[in-house]
Amino acid sequence: INAEYGGRTDSHMHSPDSSNQQQRSRRVDWNSLYEVDAFTDEQYIQAFSAFLMTHCKRQLFLLISSPDQESHHSLTIDWTTFMDAEMKFATLLIHHPLKLLGLLDESLK
Repeated sequence: INAEYGGRTDSHMHSPDSSNQQQRSRRVDWNSLYEVDAFTDEQYIQAFSAFLMTHCKRQLFLLISSPDQESHHSLTIDWTTFMDAEMKFATLLIHHPLKLLGLLDESLK
């Protein structure tokens, strides 16, 4: 590999093995990134509740103060804000909606 520093060129060799090891160490383990069982249901509920209380407080207040508590109400969550605040949980929600949407709903109770 040739590298230029301040107008001069230094030649040095890296072994192919060290280059491959560096590439492997930088790889993301996508399987573990989306491992839904890495957290307990309680951890999901706590993370979702904390996000909702921080970022959806006004909507929650309006829902709670609604005169008709028996009817169905919707809650709008800005996905970008959710990804910024809770990237791991938001990514898992996309990949495991059947399990995690129920826990998101549970976090509202």
